[in-house]
Amino acid sequence: MIIELNTSLEAIDLYDLIKEEPYSFILESSLYNEKYGRYTVISSSPFEILKYENDEKCIDKFKDVMSSYKSSVKGELPFYGGAVGYISY
Repeated sequence: MIIELNTSLEAIDLYDLIKEEPYSFILESSLYNEKYGRYTVISSSPFEILKYENDEKCIDKFKDVMSSYKSSVKGELPFYGGAVGYISY
C-alpha cells in the first residue's frame, strides 16, 4: 500500500509509532531536493521473509523469488515496489 500523509509529524515520529512491529524499517531521504528528497518509506510486518545461510546460490534464489512479483502501480513515484533487506557474510 502506498499512501501520502499530510501531517505535521516528522518521518521519524511516524516511524516511532510502528518501530516495535516485526521487521520495521525506515528509509528516509537525506536529500533536501524537491524531486528526489521528498520520499520516506516506512513499513513493517512483511508478507515474506527470505533467509539463506551458507548458500552460494542465494542471489540466484532471491532473483527467482522476486521475478514472480510484478506491480501494476504506475505514477509519479521514482519507485513503486521491491524488496528491503541486507546481505552480510
